Amino acid sequence: MFGILKQKITANRFKRHELGVIENIPADVFQQIIDEQTAMGWESSGSFHQFNWSKKWTLKLRKGTTVLELEWSPEAQGNMVGLQRILTDVAKEFELKVLVCPTY
Repeated sequence: MFGILKQKITANRFKRHELGVIENIPADVFQQIIDEQTAMGWESSGSFHQFNWSKKWTLKLRKGTTVLELEWSPEAQGNMVGLQRILTDVAKEFELKVLVCPTY
């Protein structure tokens, strides 16, 4: 019951803030996305090259007041959370799907 409530609260938050999520991004595509976004002027909160692809890590990309939250987990692969309009452009380019809320 609490799991369902938590999921509904998360879905409401995503809708209210016009957020989206892209889940299960393979490592090679995830790396391409990070490289492309940083080349387009997004600033990273840390050096993602230090992260080991066999371990869990997170990274934030910022451009102005907009933030993309990236998370890597060997089990779930890459996940991105951010504004739907930005994720939609990324998804189109890399043939990915933007969800309205996380499935986890």
